[in-house]
Amino acid sequence: RIGVVNKDLGELLMKEMNVDPNNIESVPSAELNLAKLNRNRIDLWNYGAAGAKWIILQNGYKLQDYEIVYVLKNKLPSFFAFHINTSDEIIIKFKNALNRLKTKPSKTGLSELEKIVERYEKEGELRVEHSISNKGTATSINNDWDIRSTFH
Repeated sequence: RIGVVNKDLGELLMKEMNVDPNNIESVPSAELNLAKLNRNRIDLWNYGAAGAKWIILQNGYKLQDYEIVYVLKNKLPSFFAFHINTSDEIIIKFKNALNRLKTKPSKTGLSELEKIVERYEKEGELRVEHSISNKGTATSINNDWDIRSTFH
């Protein structure tokens, strides 16, 4: 059984991949999936790596006790979302900075953004999810890369 957060990207990806719904266990929070994983009530936990890393550490567990066993490359768009009251000036500054990170070539031939992502993808490290959501109305900037990880 694969643990996902209800209505989270992980659940959508499982559906997109035609995973048998009987093998998906959806819960309201990532913390519940961590608890279920630790009690062997699920076999895998599908969640973004950065968030999973933080949750694991916040709950007093050691990262070396977990392993990424499968990485899902997201085909769905992901976004940085801002509160509805965030000024257009701040959003434009953020978008411009993100675009500079995407296009500015580095000495290695990678953009600064690619170098940041690569740093998190090194062997033995948790991969990063770059999706921030807001349940309310928000202004969004499309971010065309997202990596999901499945832990066990």
